[in-house]
Amino acid sequence: EVVGVLVDQNTLPSQASFVPFFGKMAATTRVSAQLHVRSGAPVIMLFCVPEGERYRFVIEPLDTTGVSIQGTDKVEQLTAAMTTQIEHHIRLCPEAWLWIHDRWRSRPPSTHEKTAS
Repeated sequence: EVVGVLVDQNTLPSQASFVPFFGKMAATTRVSAQLHVRSGAPVIMLFCVPEGERYRFVIEPLDTTGVSIQGTDKVEQLTAAMTTQIEHHIRLCPEAWLWIHDRWRSRPPSTHEKTAS
């Protein structure tokens, strides 16, 4: 069976790992990383690149360079690795990234900005 997850979407803080995305901490779903850790299922990244009037799919395994095999923060590390890989592909072809929402809307609880009185 195959499960597809859009991991470049804003996520509720209670369900998110906050990982760097274009220099800002972004609430990112942990679902793909959790499924991988629990089941051992591979994480395959898919990117759609426009080529003229057609599209080319780029399919590659998750780059886990720098992800420790052991440790309680493995889900966080895998989530960050996914986000890094997505950011890399967006930088290669930014016009192909469909961005119609505020990716950084949810903020980590410790960084809520104080309102001026």
